[in-house]
Amino acid sequence: MKILKFFLFLFLSLQVAKAQDNLLPNGDFEQGLENWYTNKFDLYPGGGIDGGNCVNTGYLKFYDYPSVTTKNLKIDGIGGQVLVFSFWVSKNTALDKVSVRIGATKDDGSEEYNMKGTSYNTINDFAIEEEVNGWKKLGKELSIPENIAYLNSFKVQIQQSYIKLDDIQIYYKEQKATAPKDFKAEEISQRSANLTWKTQKGKEYVLELNGDSFELSEDVKSYKLSNLVPGGQYRAKIWTKDAPELVSEINFTTDAVQIQKEYGRAFPYLKNLKNNRVPQNFNYNILDLEGPQIAKVKIFFNNVEAQIDEQGNVTLPSFVEGDMKVVVTQANEKETIINYYNVMIEK
Repeated sequence: MKILKFFLFLFLSLQVAKAQDNLLPNGDFEQGLENWYTNKFDLYPGGGIDGGNCVNTGYLKFYDYPSVTTKNLKIDGIGGQVLVFSFWVSKNTALDKVSVRIGATKDDGSEEYNMKGTSYNTINDFAIEEEVNGWKKLGKELSIPENIAYLNSFKVQIQQSYIKLDDIQIYYKEQKATAPKDFKAEEISQRSANLTWKTQKGKEYVLELNGDSFELSEDVKSYKLSNLVPGGQYRAKIWTKDAPELVSEINFTTDAVQIQKEYGRAFPYLKNLKNNRVPQNFNYNILDLEGPQIAKVKIFFNNVEAQIDEQGNVTLPSFVEGDMKVVVTQANEKETIINYYNVMIEK
């Protein structure tokens, strides 16, 4: 008999450990009821399934339901996931007397009470998963829509006298990778843009810009693009490595060059400069606009002047990386300076 009890304890321990691996990242959902509070009923010490506290009720009046709910609940990062809600009740508890009331907030800030699998934010039809020593474990899966930002309330209610309630858990059935949300291009200028997004479940990110890709760590939520072409059209995509089929993408255009009458020409740009890389030998380009002639162009790399011939062919100094500065002087002696930072030279 002792051997049977040992194996039963070992089996339950493994099941709990498996569930805890997927517990949501919120201290409210550790085992036990210490971080929950009850409505009209005190916690009963020592009577729980694991010897800890539990809710233990006597005779209930009409509408006097025992319930437990969370303090300051906010579980985010759950859009597109499948959550499992489970708890233990005494064996005499009728399934049709058990429900869970939840609330959620959508990405746009509005409240959501009709998620798939619920009716007016109430989850019914719980299934019995286990039965042990006068207790039974009830569980239910719920698919969370993609547009849900976070759960904001959770309450277990039982419409029955003389019951016990213990060990409430909320955990992922599995943590599926999802596409990053709210992918945007912000702070767009002639030569730069800032890409931002909300992280979802997934491993490393892949960010693609006009076919060129970059790998980013999971905790990164933005990426600053520089050295873009004025008036250029760009398509950006982002996805996680473990779910490459789930892609968020946007199109954006950098600000067009604004002609300034006193210069008569727009800023020069280097079409060879791409992803902060430039070959050691290249030809610079000047936007062909009316106005005073450009008298000279000088290019410096780490404050060392590059060689430029009459055809605009440039030979940069022999550095691996650094900062590059372009100085354009027009016939009216006006100077325009453009800086390129953290540039790598490809040889």
